[in-house]
Amino acid sequence: MFLEPHQGQAGISAGKLLDLKQWQKIQNLFAEIIGANLWLIEPTGTSFTISSQVTPSCSNLAVPIEGVQNSKSNCVWKAFQNMSDHHGMVYHCPHRLSYFLIPIRCEDETVGVLVVGPILLGKREDQKTNDDLAKTLGVDHEVFSDRIREIKVFSHHGIRIVLEFLEELVHHLVREAY
Repeated sequence: MFLEPHQGQAGISAGKLLDLKQWQKIQNLFAEIIGANLWLIEPTGTSFTISSQVTPSCSNLAVPIEGVQNSKSNCVWKAFQNMSDHHGMVYHCPHRLSYFLIPIRCEDETVGVLVVGPILLGKREDQKTNDDLAKTLGVDHEVFSDRIREIKVFSHHGIRIVLEFLEELVHHLVREAY
């Protein structure tokens, strides 16, 4: 799981501390277990790993209605920007989905960010609410509703436990490698 121990803080990153090929396997397996996508991202915003793609992410959640101007939404990047701007460790996107961010710290330096999502927090919306949201977003409501059903619903307690576990795991691995 680890690469050679890293000496000194200059240039430290999760990508240098972890065996990214092995981490990708762990990330993908854990994503399957919890039913939500995971990404490991550099503090600069570049992705260390490929998304687990267990569920649709916002960039492929909805098909634009023909003739309606609509750009794909990269809510993972927006979530990362939200964290970088010190607005919080959770991002609620326009699709009413949530992304959670776990900063990975080593020697008081952020060496990476783990992103978990999208998830539905609390409960699933009713069909009319989803149809109204799809109309507001300018996307096909049938495709949107079908894909939103693939998104995992977590209670506040359930996602907190998942995030605590991931934080402990990745911090343990980074500390060991450092």
